[in-house]
Amino acid sequence: MGRRVPVNGDRRPPTVAVVGAGTLGVSVAHACLVAGSPVTLLVRGGPEVAAEKARWVGRSLARDVGRRVLAAADARAAATRLRVTADPGDLSGVDVALECVAEDVAAKRSVIAMVESVVDRRCLIASTTSSIPAGTLAVGARHPARVLVTHYIWPAHRMPLVEVAWHARADADARDRLAWLCASQRKSWVRTADRPGFLITRALLAYWDAAIRLVDAGVAPDVVDGELEAFGWPIGPLRIIDAAGMGSAARVHGWLSPQLGRDHPGLARLSELVDAGRTGFYRRDGGVRRPDEATVELLRARDRRDTGPDGPPVLPYVMDALADAVADAVADGVLPSWEEAAGVFDAAFGYAGPAGGVRRWPALRPSDRRPVLSRREQSCRW
Repeated sequence: MGRRVPVNGDRRPPTVAVVGAGTLGVSVAHACLVAGSPVTLLVRGGPEVAAEKARWVGRSLARDVGRRVLAAADARAAATRLRVTADPGDLSGVDVALECVAEDVAAKRSVIAMVESVVDRRCLIASTTSSIPAGTLAVGARHPARVLVTHYIWPAHRMPLVEVAWHARADADARDRLAWLCASQRKSWVRTADRPGFLITRALLAYWDAAIRLVDAGVAPDVVDGELEAFGWPIGPLRIIDAAGMGSAARVHGWLSPQLGRDHPGLARLSELVDAGRTGFYRRDGGVRRPDEATVELLRARDRRDTGPDGPPVLPYVMDALADAVADAVADGVLPSWEEAAGVFDAAFGYAGPAGGVRRWPALRPSDRRPVLSRREQSCRW
């Protein structure tokens, strides 16, 4: 992990454009604003949409005030640094442009082309993609050397780590601007190889897949998430899917799984759920989060496995899948060592339990399990 000195010793926060105002875009804008950066948030639509997105950011800031992690005066000051616009010309002059649109290669390349038409030659263009390599996104760019990846872990304004990647043609100025951006936000960053899924998302796919398969086997969603949260994760895997959006998780899986050559039979069912109108594993009932029975029954309606009413043990099943995916990423050269890769995942998701997260898991497994399963062993498990 690293933090490099800002560009030319410049200690001011960079001016930032955020293109895309969905859940992640608003969270990234929040992170930039509280770091002192003036932010131009580009949205699609007219003044009504711009006003609504400004309210979204305001509510995000207010929640941090309510949680007592941000002073009310600082939230007000941050809000004054925000400009929401539908005019791409308003991006002119920014130091950094952050692309935050849907996980689709064509859509992201289109945004990069639009940004390049209005910003100056030195502006860093960074995609917040969770799965698409920088080298893929830079194809067709006027200045591909300045197109990098900054994968913020959601929620971007709370999580301390940014996963970054750049291709072989990335220039030093772009890398310095990326470090300047992260330093201004007091983020630690880790560089991974510029490969599909990087580290975090390819490990998340295995984490999510194991959790979904447990629900398919008869375990309630809140039991799955509850055991992982009791172990020390701040949010369980099914709650992460709901927060990211079931449709978004399905799209990431649809693009990334073939790139990795991995089967994720649980995640493959998400598209069915989305097509059937399901939006998550939970619903709100009088302000209380409860498992969505319709989602669960639809998931279990086909090819349910005869594993008994409780399914396999939750914690080892999910943690084994997660640890195996991290080990596979190391074997594929995404990061150089198990210790670093496991530590990055723990840091990315704010593991806070006393037992240790992925990094300690091999020592916590039952004695009849090997520390890291081979791909062949992994493919043979239920």
